[in-house]
Amino acid sequence: MARDNQLELAVSNPCLCGHELAMMGQHHENRYDIGVAESLPEDKSARMSGRRRPRCRGGLAIAISSCMTSIIRTLLAGAAGALTLTAVHEVGRRVSDRAPRMDILGMRAISRGLEAAGRRVPEDGALHRMALVGDVLSNSIYYALVGAGAARHPIRRGAVIGALAGAGALALPPRIGLGEPPASNDPVNKALTVAWYVIGGVAAGAAHRALAGARQGSTGRHMSA
Repeated sequence: MARDNQLELAVSNPCLCGHELAMMGQHHENRYDIGVAESLPEDKSARMSGRRRPRCRGGLAIAISSCMTSIIRTLLAGAAGALTLTAVHEVGRRVSDRAPRMDILGMRAISRGLEAAGRRVPEDGALHRMALVGDVLSNSIYYALVGAGAARHPIRRGAVIGALAGAGALALPPRIGLGEPPASNDPVNKALTVAWYVIGGVAAGAAHRALAGARQGSTGRHMSA
């Protein structure tokens, strides 16, 4: 279209020089480019003009921070459940001879592991403390499962994983070479074993719900500030 107009002008007005015709052609082309850019979407228009649209930065950092916060929250909840279980266990074994003795199984596992590695087995007091630390660490990781899956009903999930842990504490030791748990044939001992692990799971679920609620309240305050 621009070239046709130039020819018409050149024919109708022979006084126009070539330079003036070229300037007029460039003007028409610039107007055409501007019209095309206005009709295109924003991102395509930006690419044609040589500019890039600003992109939101920090999204990855926010996602990583949220993931780390969630992991820390579940580990803290697991530790709360494990410490509750250990406290109930220690009180129970001092009160009743029929109480579960999962600490004995922990001492057996540590002593046999040290013997297999050719290391000296410590005295019963030190061995018992090592067993308690090992129980707290392993149970913390296990009870952290309350944070798996949907955020709803963490207490119910804690009760379920606690019941499974209690059943495993009764059934697995003979199968992994640790022998029968002390007084495991006593129905009261069996019931208390499952009940104590359930208590630990419920404590883990309650801690997880409390931590999640505290985080949501803090986020709401920051957004409203």
